[in-house]
Amino acid sequence: MQRPTNRTPNQLALHLEPTPHQPLDTETREALISALADLLLEAYGVETPAAPAEQGAGHES
Repeated sequence: MQRPTNRTPNQLALHLEPTPHQPLDTETREALISALADLLLEAYGVETPAAPAEQGAGHES
């Protein structure tokens, strides 16, 4: 097989394929959506009501 003449010897090609992903379970998906919504509201300067603390939700020092 002959090489195409329009390519230089040092030219690279990038081949992209979609990576397979695992769907999130319902609880994780809802927590992610809620966290993202809170971050967006905070970025816009809207105060969000304090949500009840969930296990492992806080930052401990």
